[in-house]
Amino acid sequence: LWPIYDWTIYNGSLSEPYKNPGAPTHVITGSAGCYSKHNPFLNDTQIYSAFRSDDYGYSRMKMIDS
Repeated sequence: LWPIYDWTIYNGSLSEPYKNPGAPTHVITGSAGCYSKHNPFLNDTQIYSAFRSDDYGYSRMKMIDS
């Protein structure tokens, strides 16, 4: 998962992708909450996408400020 802006990846090194960010980092997570048939993804996973899943569930996140 690398920072992107206007479909361009910035500071995309594997060792320190978020070293000294100059702006907030936004994390998008979610789940549908019910089971039903759904359509598959329409395109291949983009390089800036860390993970995609069509499973249903919930998220638990702990954000630690260093």
